[in-house]
Amino acid sequence: MKPYIPFLFLLAACAPTSPNPSTDFLNSNAEWSGNVSALYALTSVGSGTGIEVKWRDSTEQVHKLSDYQGKPVVLAFGLTTDAFSDQQFAALDSVRTEMGDSVRTIAIANDPSGFRTVSIYASSHHRTSQFISDSTERVEIQFAQAVGPTYYRTESFVLGLNGTVVSGSFTPGASTKDSLEYYARKAYHP
Repeated sequence: MKPYIPFLFLLAACAPTSPNPSTDFLNSNAEWSGNVSALYALTSVGSGTGIEVKWRDSTEQVHKLSDYQGKPVVLAFGLTTDAFSDQQFAALDSVRTEMGDSVRTIAIANDPSGFRTVSIYASSHHRTSQFISDSTERVEIQFAQAVGPTYYRTESFVLGLNGTVVSGSFTPGASTKDSLEYYARKAYHP
């Protein structure tokens, strides 16, 4: 699979430079429904990956990635219209089913058509992981910058208990349930 590199340095200015958080993106009108939310905010912070991702749930409560520190977080990026991404999103749900509350699973869907497409996909495919619609790919570009210079359309990362990327867990292309689960379990025993 060839890397997809356009716009890789688009958000380079968003990289954290101090421990004080700064809001790099805010969408106060972000839509949400069930387990799908449009990206609410992206903030630079001085810990973990340096990236704070925020979204809303069906009760209007804002959640953020750092809320899940202390448990591994499996992040999968892709397009809901792509077969490889669909396999990866299914694997993400399988990890959630297998590992239960000991892991958090988040799918970041980069569909250019946005929230409605992602919401229809999650509902029609009975996806249970949290989905964040990010049509501008802000989150994925930030994570790609955090682990290296290459950006893939479909990829995944596992964050450890402290919010940093688990060594070796970056996977370009569609990940299997077994590989995602392996790195999620590895987070407990680095």
